[in-house]
Amino acid sequence: MSATEIERSSAPDPDEHSRIVAEARQRSEELVDATYPTGKELLLECDLVMKGGITSGVVYPLAACELAATYRFRNVGGSSAGAIAAALVAAAEYGRDHGGFNRLAAVPTQVGPFLPLLFKPGPNTTTAHQVLMQWLDPKATTKQRSWAVWRVLRQSQRGPFRNAAAAGIIFALAVGLLGAGPPTGTVSILQFGFLFLFVGLLSLVGATGWALREELRSTWRGLSQQGFGICVGSAPDDGDTAGRAPAPGDADDPGYLTDWLAAKIDEVAGVDGPLTFGELEANGITLRVMTTDLTHGHPLTFPFTRRSFLFERDELAAYFPPNVMEQLLGDRVPAEAEGTPLVTPEGKPLFRLPPPHDLPVVMAARMSLSFPGLISAVPLWAIDISRKDPAERLPVRCWFSDGGITSNFPLHLFDSMWPRRPTFALDLRGYHVDYPEADVHYAGRGPREERVRMITTPSAFGAAILDTMQYWADDAQADMPGFRDRIVELHLHPEEGGMNLNMDADTIAVLAAKGRMAAEAIKPHRGPDGEPAGFDFEAHRAGRFAASIAAVQQVAGELDPLYRDPLPDGSSGYRELISARLARARGGHGWIPADAQARVDELVEFGVKRPPNFADYSPRPRGKLRITPDP
Repeated sequence: MSATEIERSSAPDPDEHSRIVAEARQRSEELVDATYPTGKELLLECDLVMKGGITSGVVYPLAACELAATYRFRNVGGSSAGAIAAALVAAAEYGRDHGGFNRLAAVPTQVGPFLPLLFKPGPNTTTAHQVLMQWLDPKATTKQRSWAVWRVLRQSQRGPFRNAAAAGIIFALAVGLLGAGPPTGTVSILQFGFLFLFVGLLSLVGATGWALREELRSTWRGLSQQGFGICVGSAPDDGDTAGRAPAPGDADDPGYLTDWLAAKIDEVAGVDGPLTFGELEANGITLRVMTTDLTHGHPLTFPFTRRSFLFERDELAAYFPPNVMEQLLGDRVPAEAEGTPLVTPEGKPLFRLPPPHDLPVVMAARMSLSFPGLISAVPLWAIDISRKDPAERLPVRCWFSDGGITSNFPLHLFDSMWPRRPTFALDLRGYHVDYPEADVHYAGRGPREERVRMITTPSAFGAAILDTMQYWADDAQADMPGFRDRIVELHLHPEEGGMNLNMDADTIAVLAAKGRMAAEAIKPHRGPDGEPAGFDFEAHRAGRFAASIAAVQQVAGELDPLYRDPLPDGSSGYRELISARLARARGGHGWIPADAQARVDELVEFGVKRPPNFADYSPRPRGKLRITPDP
């Protein structure tokens, strides 16, 4: 198969499908059995960023393994499913010299038989989970799904449904008798039968509506009680702690998603206890993922650097297996602020999160993958510093949800204006209508494949609004020179990845093979014509430098007309302002260093548009520098 696409018809016959699956499995087994270079043998390094997509994350392990044969991973990150993959890739790099990537390559095959079983419901959302799984059945028609959902609702609310249905039947009998009288003749029998059936059907609909209402109320309460998600991700604490972290790869019962993932990360890394960020950093590996603090309304990078968060022991224990909680607690004592214990409104003590180097790696994945409604948000606590009265600055619960809400394709995580190693990015998109057989697309230094969304219905209009809100910032950056040539696209069919929780092992095998093809497409290699193909780091650095230096010159040039001239209201210009600040600094007040004026003079001189004017050599579209907070 080509390194840039896997040829596949949109509706393969059974023999063709079997061939594709067999070839995909073979390519997976090659990476499981491959011999990977040790860390000391590799001179090339790279970073890797992966997009979110719920179950689409199964495409990433083989992509990382293919890259690992050439590069050592230094920085790894992502959002949502990309964060799960990032944690596993970081663990594999940690265990590189002892089979880490061999174990990572086996993950898609291991998860194939039991992927749906990982998404177990919490104690309050069993029916909602059954409804979701019935509706997501890939083999059922819409009619079959609707009937299956109706049966689940009827069974879950058997009492209310039976009572409402019985009342409806009695009401239908009464209407029939009152409307047609006793059925003594043919006409009266027909009239009675018509009224009885008509009202009875309406009553059945009403009974279904009543059962649905009761189930919605129950589910609403359940979601509120367990972090606004159907799946908490960890087994309820019933005293059997051994059952909360089953052996990875157990096809009969893999356990709960977070518990399985925690054990899998440790297995891939080759460690006994929870792998920590400190262990990664000691081996030169940086892991960063995106999460969304809904309480404060902004994205954050995990591990946190800007704010100190706390947790309530019993509350957080519902989200992580016991060994992870032991790592979080250690020998820490309840937190205090100015000698006053920090407690929840119910009086339960709060503990401060450990410093980043002591945090378990699985926590990064869990903080980022909380897909709204499906996987529960994670509760942490922070002091409400917005209150005017110090006595009112009390801890408030902060809900952390999917990192993809604010940045589902975080290209910025390891960005640098002057890169010293490539940062590869794996994107997930649907197929282009003109290229239905191209499973992988790498544009190189050319423009990204622009997509046109056909909007013909209100639902499509609403979906377009949501997608634009979520992706506009990431997509705009991905289209920039110096960004787009390090992105490779993996194309997914509607039944692949995303919310398809019921994917079978064959579908997962084909998806995983796409990941390897994506890595083969972007890795430097020789094309069919013998010419260099894939990512060109020298060209990337040259283009990135041209774009960056032009943006620096533009910012400096914008200062030129404002530097010496006074403001319209007569206030001093910036040069005079700096001089005044320098005078104050010499008197012991102020913040301007002594050589500031000369340095700024040099900067303004650089920004003057005279040859060479770097903007003339900047690739299009041009970039613009701006100051943004570091999440």
